[in-house]
Amino acid sequence: MEGPQLYLSGADLNGLATLPEIVDAVRDGFRFRGEGDPATAPSRIGTDDSVVTSYTAVFPEWNVMGGYMYAVGNDVWYTTPLFAVDTGELKAVLDGAVWNPAKTGAVAGVGTEFMAVEDARSVGVVGSAQIAQASLEAVMTVREIETVEVFSPTEANRVEFAERVSSEFDVDAEPVSSSAEAVADVDVVIVATDSPSPVIDGEHISPGTHINAMGAAHPKREIDIETFRKVDKYVPDIKSRVFGHSVQERRRSARGYLEAFDANAVSENTLHGELGQVVAGRLPGRTTDDEITLVDSVGTAIETVSAAHLLYEKAVERGVGTAIDNIPRHESDDL
Repeated sequence: MEGPQLYLSGADLNGLATLPEIVDAVRDGFRFRGEGDPATAPSRIGTDDSVVTSYTAVFPEWNVMGGYMYAVGNDVWYTTPLFAVDTGELKAVLDGAVWNPAKTGAVAGVGTEFMAVEDARSVGVVGSAQIAQASLEAVMTVREIETVEVFSPTEANRVEFAERVSSEFDVDAEPVSSSAEAVADVDVVIVATDSPSPVIDGEHISPGTHINAMGAAHPKREIDIETFRKVDKYVPDIKSRVFGHSVQERRRSARGYLEAFDANAVSENTLHGELGQVVAGRLPGRTTDDEITLVDSVGTAIETVSAAHLLYEKAVERGVGTAIDNIPRHESDDL
């Protein structure tokens, strides 16, 4: 065993890694995926009262495999197990709540790095909760952002978001009164809401814009058909969830893209390929300054296991966590 078996609580994990470190780890994970490492599309089952979602990934390069399993009921409960690839032995079980916004937002950073214009300086944000802020911070790790415009339906939320961003980062952040104002004439758009219906209008998307869609899981549809009509390259986090082969996969499908597909606003050629293929250099990212590009991410084990591996390594290095004893099957007969 390379290290101790650990349970890592939210308190153990809080502040253990910086967001730039998590972006670096997630970039590596997507590169491994693009080079052929296996990962599954998210699947979801449940009842009228609660649902459970799970997905997995394997990274032999790090000798780690695992996934995310979380339940949504009266709240959201996240957990991440990590195992060794060479032996299958359990490495750790992580409470997934504290670092969920960071690993989710990190995908926006990776997407922006490879799909946005090189000299991107402006960002429009639709949404004001944790995922929106983490996504913006991740974008700022890969581009020298100077201006931010944020829209949230609740005025107090967008004002507080802009004030916090302005005070924490060297940018000019302003609240705006509509999503149209937020997304018009900016280099990068972040859409991170819990809305069941589109929150942006493609009429306001300018040539050269890169869009990070961070919350558009079925049955939600943050991105409207007109935006998809204008998109030159659509890049999902994992391709199998777009045209899912099972009911469970389609429950986590890219509904915005599929609605546009059904309306003949996009074709299969619009689906450029997985983000990992771009990161690995197997597909080109942005090739012209006026392309409109869209990275669609609703959560995979690629970023989850990448971030969890980083956190586990840091926990071992710092002596953080609670030792656990998870025995293999062959030892259970002696109990």
